[in-house]
Amino acid sequence: MDSLLNFENVKLYCNEAHEVARYDEALAGYEQAAIKTQTSLSALNFGQNAIFSVGLAGMMYMCTQSIAAVSAFAAYVLLRPVVYTSLPFPIREP
Repeated sequence: MDSLLNFENVKLYCNEAHEVARYDEALAGYEQAAIKTQTSLSALNFGQNAIFSVGLAGMMYMCTQSIAAVSAFAAYVLLRPVVYTSLPFPIREP
């Protein structure tokens, strides 16, 4: 009911251009905030995935070295990466 009365008041006082300008300004502010949020989340996800990939590659190298030195079983090549990949997850968007 209030929105109908507000609509009638805007129409009555010929204030449509002002309201459209206010709405456009608010929408532009929201758009800038959304872009900033998406950019920061993308940078965080990239950094987290880079750290994760370097760690996984290092761990695989250490596993293969220990298997080559016959101080570990071949199952460790599968066990350690599975455990390692289940721990961290990238930041997700809502």
